[in-house]
Amino acid sequence: RAVPNWGWAIILLTLLVKAVFFPLSRKSLESMKAMQKLRPYMKDLQVKYKDNPQQMQKELMNLYKEYKINPFGGCIPMLIQFPIFIGFFLALRNSVSLRGAPFMLWMKDLSLPDSLIVISGFSINLLPVIMAGTSYWQQRMTPQEPSQKSMVVIMPVMFLVLFYNFSSGLLLYWVTMNAAGLAEQYLINKNK
Repeated sequence: RAVPNWGWAIILLTLLVKAVFFPLSRKSLESMKAMQKLRPYMKDLQVKYKDNPQQMQKELMNLYKEYKINPFGGCIPMLIQFPIFIGFFLALRNSVSLRGAPFMLWMKDLSLPDSLIVISGFSINLLPVIMAGTSYWQQRMTPQEPSQKSMVVIMPVMFLVLFYNFSSGLLLYWVTMNAAGLAEQYLINKNK
Protein backbone atom coordinates (compact mmCIF):
# COMPACT_ATOMS: atom_id res chain seq x y z
CA ARG A 1 0.00 0.00 0.00
CA ALA A 2 1.42 3.38 -1.02
CA VAL A 3 -0.32 5.21 1.86
CA PRO A 4 -0.04 3.23 5.12
CA ASN A 5 -2.92 5.04 6.90
CA TRP A 6 -6.51 4.47 5.71
CA GLY A 7 -7.57 8.00 6.75
CA TRP A 8 -4.91 9.63 4.60
CA ALA A 9 -5.68 7.20 1.76
CA ILE A 10 -9.36 8.30 1.86
CA ILE A 11 -8.37 11.98 1.83
CA LEU A 12 -5.84 11.59 -1.00
CA LEU A 13 -8.17 9.51 -3.19
CA THR A 14 -11.02 11.96 -2.61
CA LEU A 15 -8.81 14.91 -3.59
CA LEU A 16 -7.63 13.03 -6.67
CA VAL A 17 -11.23 12.36 -7.75
CA LYS A 18 -12.15 16.02 -7.15
CA ALA A 19 -9.13 17.16 -9.20
CA VAL A 20 -10.10 14.89 -12.11
CA PHE A 21 -13.66 16.23 -12.09
CA PHE A 22 -12.68 19.88 -11.54
CA PRO A 23 -13.33 20.88 -15.20
CA LEU A 24 -16.85 19.46 -14.98
CA SER A 25 -17.50 21.16 -11.64
CA ARG A 26 -16.27 24.47 -13.05
CA LYS A 27 -18.54 24.12 -16.09
CA SER A 28 -21.50 23.30 -13.86
CA LEU A 29 -20.96 26.31 -11.56
CA GLU A 30 -20.45 28.65 -14.51
CA SER A 31 -23.68 27.41 -16.08
CA MET A 32 -25.61 27.92 -12.82
CA LYS A 33 -24.26 31.48 -12.52
CA ALA A 34 -25.21 32.26 -16.12
CA MET A 35 -28.73 30.94 -15.53
CA GLN A 36 -28.97 33.10 -12.42
CA LYS A 37 -28.11 36.20 -14.47
CA LEU A 38 -30.92 35.36 -16.93
CA ARG A 39 -33.53 34.99 -14.17
CA PRO A 40 -35.02 38.51 -14.59
CA TYR A 41 -35.41 37.99 -18.35
CA MET A 42 -36.97 34.59 -17.78
CA LYS A 43 -39.50 36.04 -15.32
CA ASP A 44 -40.42 38.74 -17.83
CA LEU A 45 -41.04 36.08 -20.47
CA GLN A 46 -43.15 34.04 -18.05
CA VAL A 47 -45.33 37.07 -17.31
CA LYS A 48 -45.54 38.15 -20.95
CA TYR A 49 -46.45 34.68 -22.27
CA LYS A 50 -48.31 33.25 -19.30
CA ASP A 51 -51.30 32.39 -21.52
CA ASN A 52 -49.16 30.94 -24.32
CA PRO A 53 -46.78 28.29 -22.89
CA GLN A 54 -45.55 27.19 -26.33
CA GLN A 55 -44.49 30.72 -27.26
CA MET A 56 -42.89 31.12 -23.82
CA GLN A 57 -40.81 27.96 -24.38
CA LYS A 58 -39.79 29.20 -27.81
CA GLU A 59 -38.72 32.57 -26.38
CA LEU A 60 -36.84 30.87 -23.53
CA MET A 61 -34.94 28.73 -26.06
CA ASN A 62 -34.11 31.87 -28.05
CA LEU A 63 -32.86 33.50 -24.85
CA TYR A 64 -30.61 30.51 -24.08
CA LYS A 65 -29.34 30.52 -27.65
CA GLU A 66 -28.65 34.27 -27.62
CA TYR A 67 -26.63 34.06 -24.42
CA LYS A 68 -25.07 30.68 -25.34
CA ILE A 69 -26.38 28.91 -22.24
CA ASN A 70 -27.34 25.26 -21.93
CA PRO A 71 -30.22 25.05 -19.40
CA PHE A 72 -29.00 21.58 -18.40
CA GLY A 73 -25.35 22.64 -18.17
CA GLY A 74 -25.47 22.75 -14.37
CA CYS A 75 -26.97 19.26 -14.03
CA ILE A 76 -25.19 17.11 -16.61
CA PRO A 77 -21.68 17.39 -15.07
CA MET A 78 -23.14 16.46 -11.68
CA LEU A 79 -24.89 13.41 -13.16
CA ILE A 80 -21.58 12.18 -14.58
CA GLN A 81 -19.93 12.42 -11.15
CA PHE A 82 -22.82 10.86 -9.24
CA PRO A 83 -22.06 7.13 -9.92
CA ILE A 84 -18.47 7.58 -8.69
CA PHE A 85 -19.70 9.40 -5.59
CA ILE A 86 -22.21 6.61 -4.84
CA GLY A 87 -19.60 3.91 -5.50
CA PHE A 88 -17.11 5.52 -3.14
CA PHE A 89 -19.88 5.99 -0.55
CA LEU A 90 -20.91 2.31 -0.70
CA ALA A 91 -17.32 1.07 -0.66
CA LEU A 92 -16.52 3.05 2.49
CA ARG A 93 -19.79 2.21 4.20
CA ASN A 94 -19.25 -1.52 3.79
CA SER A 95 -15.44 -1.71 4.01
CA VAL A 96 -14.09 -4.35 6.36
CA SER A 97 -10.58 -2.90 5.92
CA LEU A 98 -11.53 0.14 7.99
CA ARG A 99 -12.39 -1.99 11.03
CA GLY A 100 -9.92 -1.10 13.77
CA ALA A 101 -7.99 1.29 11.49
CA PRO A 102 -6.99 4.42 13.44
CA PHE A 103 -6.57 7.78 11.75
CA MET A 104 -5.53 10.59 14.05
CA LEU A 105 -6.46 12.45 17.21
CA TRP A 106 -9.83 11.19 18.47
CA MET A 107 -10.54 8.91 15.44
CA LYS A 108 -9.39 5.53 16.77
CA ASP A 109 -11.45 3.32 14.44
CA LEU A 110 -12.56 4.49 10.96
CA SER A 111 -15.36 1.89 10.89
CA LEU A 112 -17.09 3.49 13.91
CA PRO A 113 -18.57 6.94 14.54
CA ASP A 114 -15.92 9.45 15.67
CA SER A 115 -17.12 9.81 19.23
CA LEU A 116 -15.27 12.71 20.83
CA ILE A 117 -16.90 12.45 24.26
CA VAL A 118 -20.04 10.91 25.76
CA ILE A 119 -22.34 13.13 27.82
CA SER A 120 -25.18 11.42 29.72
CA GLY A 121 -25.12 8.49 27.32
CA PHE A 122 -25.16 10.73 24.22
CA SER A 123 -22.09 10.53 22.02
CA ILE A 124 -20.74 13.82 20.66
CA ASN A 125 -19.47 13.11 17.13
CA LEU A 126 -17.42 15.92 15.57
CA LEU A 127 -17.18 14.89 11.89
CA PRO A 128 -20.98 15.05 11.26
CA VAL A 129 -21.00 18.59 12.67
CA ILE A 130 -18.06 19.59 10.43
CA MET A 131 -19.84 17.94 7.48
CA ALA A 132 -23.04 19.92 8.16
CA GLY A 133 -21.03 23.15 8.47
CA THR A 134 -19.14 22.61 5.23
CA SER A 135 -22.39 21.60 3.46
CA TYR A 136 -24.00 24.83 4.68
CA TRP A 137 -21.15 27.01 3.39
CA GLN A 138 -21.00 25.14 0.11
CA GLN A 139 -24.71 25.68 -0.49
CA ARG A 140 -24.39 29.36 0.44
CA MET A 141 -21.72 29.77 -2.23
CA THR A 142 -23.74 27.95 -4.92
CA PRO A 143 -26.04 30.05 -7.13
CA GLN A 144 -29.67 29.16 -6.49
CA GLU A 145 -33.23 30.33 -6.89
CA PRO A 146 -34.58 32.64 -4.16
CA SER A 147 -37.30 30.06 -3.46
CA GLN A 148 -34.57 27.57 -2.47
CA LYS A 149 -33.02 29.72 0.27
CA SER A 150 -34.59 27.63 3.04
CA MET A 151 -32.85 24.53 1.64
CA VAL A 152 -29.49 26.13 2.56
CA VAL A 153 -30.37 25.47 6.20
CA ILE A 154 -32.63 22.42 5.91
CA MET A 155 -30.28 20.17 3.89
CA PRO A 156 -27.22 20.45 6.18
CA VAL A 157 -29.38 19.83 9.25
CA MET A 158 -30.97 16.83 7.53
CA PHE A 159 -27.50 15.49 6.61
CA LEU A 160 -26.36 16.01 10.21
CA VAL A 161 -29.25 13.91 11.54
CA LEU A 162 -28.96 11.20 8.85
CA PHE A 163 -25.19 10.80 9.02
CA TYR A 164 -24.64 11.39 12.74
CA ASN A 165 -23.83 7.77 13.56
CA PHE A 166 -22.13 6.81 10.27
CA SER A 167 -18.56 5.56 10.28
CA SER A 168 -15.82 8.15 10.64
CA GLY A 169 -14.16 6.84 7.43
CA LEU A 170 -17.28 7.64 5.43
CA LEU A 171 -17.66 11.04 7.09
CA LEU A 172 -13.98 11.79 6.51
CA TYR A 173 -14.65 11.23 2.80
CA TRP A 174 -17.72 13.47 2.87
CA VAL A 175 -15.97 16.27 4.80
CA THR A 176 -13.02 16.10 2.37
CA MET A 177 -15.44 16.28 -0.60
CA ASN A 178 -17.16 19.32 0.91
CA ALA A 179 -13.88 21.07 1.76
CA ALA A 180 -12.54 20.42 -1.76
CA GLY A 181 -15.86 21.66 -3.17
CA LEU A 182 -15.54 24.87 -1.15
CA ALA A 183 -12.00 25.35 -2.47
CA GLU A 184 -13.24 24.74 -6.05
CA GLN A 185 -16.03 27.29 -5.66
CA TYR A 186 -13.66 29.82 -4.14
CA LEU A 187 -11.21 29.42 -7.05
CA ILE A 188 -13.96 29.63 -9.66
CA ASN A 189 -15.57 32.68 -8.02
CA LYS A 190 -12.18 34.37 -7.60
CA ASN A 191 -11.25 33.83 -11.26
CA LYS A 192 -14.56 35.24 -12.45
